[in-house]
Amino acid sequence: MKKLRLLIPLMLLAITASAQTKPASKAKQTATEPQKQPAATQAEPTKLDVAGPISDELFHHFVLPHAAGDAPAGYGTTPAHPILIGAYEADMSDQKKIAAQIECFLKTYLYEDGTVPVFTQRKTVMIDAVNYDLFKVTKPGTTDTLTLYADMYKTGPVYAPKGFKFYAKEQLVGELAPIVQMIRGYNATADKYGDAAAKVLSFKIVNQLSSNVGIDYLLDKSYIGALFNDTGVDLDLKAFLIRSFMGYSFQYQVEGQPNPKAKAFNSMLDDYEAAIKKHPNIFARGVLPSLVRK
Repeated sequence: MKKLRLLIPLMLLAITASAQTKPASKAKQTATEPQKQPAATQAEPTKLDVAGPISDELFHHFVLPHAAGDAPAGYGTTPAHPILIGAYEADMSDQKKIAAQIECFLKTYLYEDGTVPVFTQRKTVMIDAVNYDLFKVTKPGTTDTLTLYADMYKTGPVYAPKGFKFYAKEQLVGELAPIVQMIRGYNATADKYGDAAAKVLSFKIVNQLSSNVGIDYLLDKSYIGALFNDTGVDLDLKAFLIRSFMGYSFQYQVEGQPNPKAKAFNSMLDDYEAAIKKHPNIFARGVLPSLVRK
């Protein structure tokens, strides 16, 4: 029964969000034969008024952590110095985690001129009794190809191979800025709980977060676990507050605000207080559990 109670808010979020027009997911790089590609460079980041750099936690949800200093000679291009991805290090049966770690690797690098590399092929080979994953990389608009050597079983410092640079925090902020701007527009609504247009916008935001970030990442049970487990509150109100927390958490992490999740939790409580002032009939459908500000 406990599992069922936990699933209800997630089902509600999924159903309401899927009822809206679902945005196209970002194209994933696949292990196919190389095709001719037009030259593509990383776009100039969209400017966003922020308090500081994007949080490390959110940044490393997208890319592998960057090591400081110069890479060893032949790093990433020889089996002597492979890129340590570590996707298989903990649990080889956790396919979701493995896929996420590989996606981080695929986004970690750009060519030095800012061109986005295209990963066209992947295969596993054994060299001196060690398994390596080989990724064939093509530079769009050219015939330049390169094979990157990766070790899926080990983790360690990740450097930029010769000819590459790291994807930067500022670039990720630029990519995510349109979603932050949607959230800011939604939060400017006077009655987010009762306004029909605001509700539709909140579903669109959930779709964007699902496609570009992942709902699991934003549903931090250490902050909203009590809300998840509660059975005495109206499901519509519960889903409203969960969407509120996810939006604030994402926004504050992108904006580089200190203690973003605690601040998101408190902002969610502000939304609750504003909702019950405008809609006192909420209490007739169940009382929210006692939640203490962080």
